[in-house]
Amino acid sequence: MLADIGLDRKTAISALLEARRSQRATTTDWLTKARRMFDGSLNNMLGSYTLNNLKTKGFIPNDFIEHKIKFEALKCYTVEEMTKFGFTFQNLREMGFRPIHFIDLQWQDYTLLKLSATTMLETDMNIDDVFRTGLSVQQLKELEFTQQILEDIGLTDNTRDKLCSEEDFILYFGSKFKRGAVAKTQHKEHHAITRANITNEPEDSTSNLAFEF
Repeated sequence: MLADIGLDRKTAISALLEARRSQRATTTDWLTKARRMFDGSLNNMLGSYTLNNLKTKGFIPNDFIEHKIKFEALKCYTVEEMTKFGFTFQNLREMGFRPIHFIDLQWQDYTLLKLSATTMLETDMNIDDVFRTGLSVQQLKELEFTQQILEDIGLTDNTRDKLCSEEDFILYFGSKFKRGAVAKTQHKEHHAITRANITNEPEDSTSNLAFEF
């Protein structure tokens, strides 16, 4: 009589599936624990390890973003080290780079981060932030700042001296300060009209009265 192996086969398959489920659960638990260890170790490594060391360990810029590491934590490294690691200005913005941080940049850092007026304005900087960078009008011109951009973020004729002299402003932007010029012209026109109105006012009739006897 032949043995019925159907039941034994079903039992073997069920046992195999259960073993695989257990293995998957164990693997998932291990990955969860490893991820938690990874979170803590990356923060602890900053400053103690160079970015090149972290790169050889397999870390990439997105790891810093995913684990909510702030830009402030990277200030122990130079911008050159950051860019060699693979950080872009977009990465730094996602990590909390704000206009105040431009103060810490050297002129060569603007090239390394491929900065321009357009990318800098993405941080919502205003004219006071521009003044704080300490950049010269020539450097601003190289970064593709224009007179219109500077006016749009708050530059006025009264604050232009914080940036440069009127001569330099004309030299790099090709014209006098638009808003200031308009304001001065309007003021002169208003003053001229006022004087004209006074001149053309009819004389007081009492001043022309002749004394009759």
